[in-house]
Amino acid sequence: MLTERQKAILKAVIENYIKSAKPVSSWDLTEKRDLRVSSATIRNEFAALEETGHLFQPHTSAGRLPTEKAYRFYVEGCLKERELARSEREKVAQELFSESEKRDAILKKTAKILSHHSHGLALVGFFDSEEIYRSGLSRLFSEPEFIGTNLVFEAAEALDELDSYFDKLLDAFAESAPEIYIGSENPLGLEEFSFIGRHYRLADRDGFLALMGPTRMNYRKNISLIEYLGEILDNIEKHA
Repeated sequence: MLTERQKAILKAVIENYIKSAKPVSSWDLTEKRDLRVSSATIRNEFAALEETGHLFQPHTSAGRLPTEKAYRFYVEGCLKERELARSEREKVAQELFSESEKRDAILKKTAKILSHHSHGLALVGFFDSEEIYRSGLSRLFSEPEFIGTNLVFEAAEALDELDSYFDKLLDAFAESAPEIYIGSENPLGLEEFSFIGRHYRLADRDGFLALMGPTRMNYRKNISLIEYLGEILDNIEKHA
């Protein structure tokens, strides 16, 4: 059981790392967060959070990084209020409805919008068809943790074989509420990536929209994007 101070420090580490993509030091938190504790206290709590499996220390850095367990804590305990900003909701809706009313065009546009606003890889499709609209591969691989690593090749290989994962995608995103798969939970077996997705229903057909990004992704914003785009697709007949 984490103390309230440990929860606050862990949340601060995660949000700092989401923004910076760099290991987080005690100095980072004392300088940039209003935690009102000393650097020495933060270092002690870092050690405690390593013991609980929420943080780890890369051997090349004095800072700490969140584990999958930390991200799960963050998603389930720190994102109660996650509604997309009104200005962004209006922008997303305007972008989507500027497209033609053809279903294929709407799905392609949905994938582009999701990728553009999340900086991740978007996948959109129907359950009764193995055609999946994709957008954002270059955005995903431009994230700093993937540059100069084999992760690009591993992910590209999995995406080339996406058809063989189709049933897993259907099982993973069968609910209208967003489902979040972090690291090793990823249905494509890519442990350095997280997946967020949900079910939608359009023109009496069941479909899914999903987003793949680094485990460091902005969960608050991306879950909100998935929720909002899913709501639009569920109700798109009302806008026709």
